[in-house]
Parts: sequence; C-alpha cells; structure tokens
Amino acid sequence: AIASADESGIVFDGPHNFSQKITGIAPWIQKEGAGLTYTGPDINDAVIEIGVEGQVTKGKRCVFDLDNSSISWTTEGFTGLRLVNMANCDIEYRRVFGFNVGIQELGFKEGFAYNEIDVGILLSNKTQVQWATEGDGAPRGYHNENLYKNGRLTNLSSSPTGFDRVGVHSYSIDGFYTNHNNNVWIKPCFELFDGGLPVLMEAGVQNEFLHFRNEANGPIFVSESGEASENLYVEGYSDSFKAEGKLTSTSLYRDSVFIPSRAKIKNNSVPFFSSGNLR
Repeated sequence: AIASADESGIVFDGPHNFSQKITGIAPWIQKEGAGLTYTGPDINDAVIEIGVEGQVTKGKRCVFDLDNSSISWTTEGFTGLRLVNMANCDIEYRRVFGFNVGIQELGFKEGFAYNEIDVGILLSNKTQVQWATEGDGAPRGYHNENLYKNGRLTNLSSSPTGFDRVGVHSYSIDGFYTNHNNNVWIKPCFELFDGGLPVLMEAGVQNEFLHFRNEANGPIFVSESGEASENLYVEGYSDSFKAEGKLTSTSLYRDSVFIPSRAKIKNNSVPFFSSGNLR
C-alpha cells in the first residue's frame, strides 16, 4: 500500500502522484523514498494543508517531501505546503520543490509556536518559507518560539528569472498581529541566485538567524519594514567582501543588528604570542 490512514494520522510508504488539494491531519509521515508529486493545475491555495482555523495540533511528528511536477511561479498563492496552528510538534521538511510559495506556516486565530523544525532542501520556490498570521480579534493568530535547524534554500539554474526571490518572508495577512517573536534559525544556507533576498521581515521582533551561509544572493540580506525590530542576523559565511549595507530598514524602529562574518573576525582578533628567536 502507498499509504495508510486513520483518525490518528497518515503514513506514506511509497511515492505517490496527486492532482487535487489534500487536507490532512498529523501525524503525517513520509518514509524515505515516499515523495509526493503534485500534477494538477496551479491554484491560489496550498496543495497540502494540515490543521484548521482556531484549533491547535499539539505534539505530533510530521515529515514532508513534496514536489511540483514542474517549477511554476506565475500564480500568486500557489503554495506547496501549509501548516496551520501547529504547537510543540517535531517537523521535518525533507524537500519542497517548484511552487510560488514553498511552505506557509500559519497562525490562524491560534498559534504556530514551540515547534522544532529540521530543514532539508527547499528548492526553486519563489518564496521558500512564509511566517504568516491571521485573525483580527480574540483569539489572534501568532507565530512565535520556533526553532529551525539547518536547511538549504536555493534555486536551480532552470528557475524563472526576473522574479523577486525570497528565502523567508515574515508578515501578517490582515495586519493585526505583527509581533512574531523569538523564532530562531541555526545554520541555514541561502543561495537564491538572480539577486534573491534571503529575509523579508515585515513583521517580527527579537528573532534570530544565526551562522547562516550567505552566498549567490543579492547585495542586501534582509529588508525590514513595518514594526520589525530588535532582530539579530549573524552571518557565518559570505561570498562578499562587503561588510556594510546588508540590512536595510524602513521600519519604525530600525534597531535590528546584522553582524557580517568578516566583522566578527576583525572585532575578535587577538595577536598570537611570539617568543622571538629561541636559538
């Protein structure tokens, strides 16, 4: 059997093609080699959606491996995977390929929060990941306290050109909650090409991107706007000798910090001890 499912979740044992949106439940487990390929038309929606408005999925394990049949960036909202209101979950994005938006993590009148997320390769998605919230009352949507580990966010040379490529986009759909906070991403690799922007922070406070690889992107690593503030970006490696201007901001506060890789070395360098000639 390709998959087994009951009220406790779904497990995929082998590869599978599908052409219509799947609304699933967690746990959602795709074993090694059990990739899913979407073969249907572009839609202004996610092709796989886990979770529902106003309810929280807690403490589940999810493993995702999803391809579009070809790279398609022309339909706004054409999303590979949407996770809604996940909390305290163990999530693995093994691979997501070929969508306008690769992954949308959505807090919708509840929260996407306290998750531990392992990232494999996010490949040739116009926007690789969205941190999004929606809900203009009580309860509100929020996106807080998630830990991301590793991940390669990149594009094939066959990806369309002339589009605004983005790695991580943090924003509010309705503008109500813009305080996405304490999301921490350790050692991601951003290689977007064609002038890509690794981080677009339109909503977010005290988030951290740590020891990231910044290669083959545009001259600006992060663009902040709205009320984005007090975020920290610590570059691990860069293919650019430029140490300034990698963070640009039109936000109200403009107090986030970008630490270039070469600045770390210069600011922390100490002389080696020299004993002189010992002969």
